[in-house]
Amino acid sequence: MPLTPIQHWFFEQSFPAPEHFNQSMMLFREDGWNGERVKDAFRKLCVHHDALRMVYPSSKQYSRGLEEIDFTLQRFDFRWASDAEALIE
Repeated sequence: MPLTPIQHWFFEQSFPAPEHFNQSMMLFREDGWNGERVKDAFRKLCVHHDALRMVYPSSKQYSRGLEEIDFTLQRFDFRWASDAEALIE
């Protein structure tokens, strides 16, 4: 499938290691999170949205199979910390 305009933009940039481009986000819930449920929700998003499984080994893109869904979930609990904001920074 052809690249979208944002994909063209991305590949026109001179990122030092474009294969290591990551999307990071911070989720907060006062009661904390169940890590397995969060991972399951992300897995389901990847199953539903094939664009989240796209890889670019050359100037073409293809969607990896469902068995190749892989991501890292890191959990940090700063509820105990009086300086949580500084720790997050």
